[in-house]
Amino acid sequence: ETALFTFEADGAQLIPQALFDVTGVVLGKKRYLPWGAYHMAPWDIGIGWNEMSDPANLSEVSFWQRNRFMHYRYGAGASVNKYMIIPNSANIHIIPANDEVKRQMSEVKEGNLVRLTGFLVDISDGETYLKTSLERGDTGAGACEILYVQAIDLDPIS
Repeated sequence: ETALFTFEADGAQLIPQALFDVTGVVLGKKRYLPWGAYHMAPWDIGIGWNEMSDPANLSEVSFWQRNRFMHYRYGAGASVNKYMIIPNSANIHIIPANDEVKRQMSEVKEGNLVRLTGFLVDISDGETYLKTSLERGDTGAGACEILYVQAIDLDPIS
C-alpha cells in the first residue's frame, strides 16, 4: 500500500510503513561510518523482549553486530534456541529524528532497558531503495527494521 505521507531527511526520502514502539533490553549497539543509503542510520541496536530480556536466558547466548547484521551464538545444551531468539529480538537500524535522539544514543549501553518510538521506514536515495522489515520471523538480508526514532526513553519503568 502507498504510505499516507513521505518526508525528506539527509538527501533521501523516508516512506513510513508503520508506527513502532518497542521496549526491551539492549543486546548490542554498534556505530557505523556513513555509507550509501544507510548514511542517515549511523547506529544499529539489537533489542530483546519477552524471553530475550530474561537475564537467565541472556546468560546462555552471546550477541554481536557486524556488517549491519546482529549475530548470536549459544552452546549445546542451552535452554535457548533460534525459535526463542528470532521472534523475540531484532536488529534495528536507527535514524535519529532530532538532536536529542542523537544525544541520547550516546548514552544507550548494552544491558540497558530502553523504549524506542517512531516509524518503521523504507529509504529511497535515488539510487537505492531499502525496505524495513515488517515481520518478526524473518532472518538474513532484509530482516532488519529501519526505525526513524522520534523518542528514546532510557528508563521506561519509572
